[in-house]
Amino acid sequence: MSGSKTAKDGYSNEYEIVKLIVDGDDKLLREIQQETGIICTFAVKVLGTAKTDVRGLHSAGTHNFSAKLFNRGKSYNHVSRTSPVKFCEQIQLGQITCVVLSIFTGHTPPSEHKELLKEGVDCGQKRVLMTDIKQCYVDIVLRDLQQNKDKIMRWAFLGNNDEIDSFIFSENDTTREVAKEHRCFTKEKVLKFYGEGAPMYITSRGSIGFGNSITMQRKGGSGSPTNIQLKFKPHLLYQEAR
Repeated sequence: MSGSKTAKDGYSNEYEIVKLIVDGDDKLLREIQQETGIICTFAVKVLGTAKTDVRGLHSAGTHNFSAKLFNRGKSYNHVSRTSPVKFCEQIQLGQITCVVLSIFTGHTPPSEHKELLKEGVDCGQKRVLMTDIKQCYVDIVLRDLQQNKDKIMRWAFLGNNDEIDSFIFSENDTTREVAKEHRCFTKEKVLKFYGEGAPMYITSRGSIGFGNSITMQRKGGSGSPTNIQLKFKPHLLYQEAR
């Protein structure tokens, strides 16, 4: 599935969630109430690039939802992306980490930092893998990221200002004609579930992995391909909640 198709489907799913809440869908409203304790009486789609996708209204105010659509049988789902420089500034990571992530994504040509590359690595390519970088620098990056893992998790899932209150994961079963299944999770549950697990490590594909199946990689494709992108597996928490 192309990135544009995935984005369009996600966008449509957000409007579907709004309609379900506005129409008083018992199943979704009960799911939200059981997980968060709030009773949504109305909802609107939040436009633009804000982390919040759907804003619910209840008697005490508003509640910000991040909506994640995934197909049954699929694995990774986008959670956050930005330029490696902005990422390092936001998390307050070290200069070496910033440089390494920049040549890893191709934001900076590897030829400008030949000293970081292993012997024999072609510095003329547009970007390099983490496995192409000298181990001493990889160790610095992994240590820096590990020390800031909680900040990275909050930035990735909740946004710069911790704006998200809850998540709605929507499973789309493309193998048969059935309605989507929506499940609500508090931000605390999402952060705990995906933050636990492995410390920072280099994956078999030369990217960075950590926690419960989270990857940090070059975005690629069209539209800011040299961004750093974090992906996760929404079906893991979704299935555990069944």
